[in-house]
Amino acid sequence: MPNGDLWANSGVGLIGIGAADIARASHEPGYLVRFRRFDESDGLVGIAPSVLPLPSMVRTSTNDLIISTTSGAFRFSPDDAASGKVPFPVAIVGVTTGGKTHAPSPGLTLDAAPDTVRIDYTAVRFRYMLEGFDRQWQDAETRRSAFYTGLPPGTYRFKVAAAGEDGVWSDSVAGMTFEIPPTFVQTGWFKLICLAGLVFLGWLLHRIRLRVALRRLSARIEARTAERERIARDLHDTLLQSVQGLIHIFGGIVERVSDTDPLKAAMHRALGIAARVMDEGRDKVQGLRTTVAGHNELAAGLDDFGRSLASLHGIAFAMALHGRPRPLDRFVHDEIAMVGREAIQNAFAHANASEVGVELRYGNDMIELGVKDDGRGIDSEAQMNRPGHWGMQGMRERAAQLGASLELSSAKGHGTTWRLRVPVGRPSERAMTAGETARDVR
Repeated sequence: MPNGDLWANSGVGLIGIGAADIARASHEPGYLVRFRRFDESDGLVGIAPSVLPLPSMVRTSTNDLIISTTSGAFRFSPDDAASGKVPFPVAIVGVTTGGKTHAPSPGLTLDAAPDTVRIDYTAVRFRYMLEGFDRQWQDAETRRSAFYTGLPPGTYRFKVAAAGEDGVWSDSVAGMTFEIPPTFVQTGWFKLICLAGLVFLGWLLHRIRLRVALRRLSARIEARTAERERIARDLHDTLLQSVQGLIHIFGGIVERVSDTDPLKAAMHRALGIAARVMDEGRDKVQGLRTTVAGHNELAAGLDDFGRSLASLHGIAFAMALHGRPRPLDRFVHDEIAMVGREAIQNAFAHANASEVGVELRYGNDMIELGVKDDGRGIDSEAQMNRPGHWGMQGMRERAAQLGASLELSSAKGHGTTWRLRVPVGRPSERAMTAGETARDVR
């Protein structure tokens, strides 16, 4: 070298001897020469070739050394070595994953879903960064391997920089790009398939639940229909047949009574009432075997019932209908009718009224039935359920089966008003469901 230093590329690395040591050794036999050696631990990979190329080291115009080894060519600055600032290049020597070692070639593709990725390199002291995973440089001091576990699929670039003895980091950075492909379960298609599967499963569960609910509803409707038919048969075979027999017997008795007897007219009126009871009973039996009541049956039935009681008791009666009548499920029709008949019957029998009025109103989402009289009213004690008197209790139970509200407005000496409000978003369905639930509970 121009300054007299000696540098030699050998089989154990790069050897450097200062000019002062060379001069002293030439004048002092036995002098132990001091030297510096740079090898793989300093970033110089490989040793001097034994045959070619020759020479294995040359000096540039800037007094840097170009060193040829069995692993490649390296550039070395003796001036930086003298100052302790030796930016030896760092090299990546291999990538190991799954028991396989790969050369650090450009565009390296590793196995999918690797457990561990180890990257080996050379340096005295180093720091590294895996772009796409690390957020900052990792200082690993003298450890010459970087380990990563659980790397997700993607493209990564590994960078490593070396530092000299004085801790100055080299400007040159070794880098390598590699890719980890996704497994099938990590692909976007798999995620879309899973999402579609979840949607389909939710739809399937909804359909199964709906089918089960429909089966339960169908079973309840069938059971209710069978019960109605049984009741119809029992009414026809027992009660109606017995009443019919009593009417025939009573009719025979009336025929034996003289026409001049004043009781005969009263007996004929009683037979007329009994005949109407029979007709109503037959209608009930027929209603138990049908599902939908006609448009005007409810209003007409309440009007006929009120007028028959009015003629019997000599009390004025009025029926008012508002809105457009609609077909009703037979259960809804019967429950409303029975509440109305009970209220009308009580007004004629117990109110001591001079006038009884019924108002039936069909709204968009409500059917409202009102029964009003101008009688003596019901005191608070009588409004409570009394032993042996189940009329008002039955009215409330029927209203509950309809999912309806039943209000009683009365005071002693100021008349009585019953008001039944039945919600009918879809009249037959809502009321029938409420009735089914109430019957199940009871």
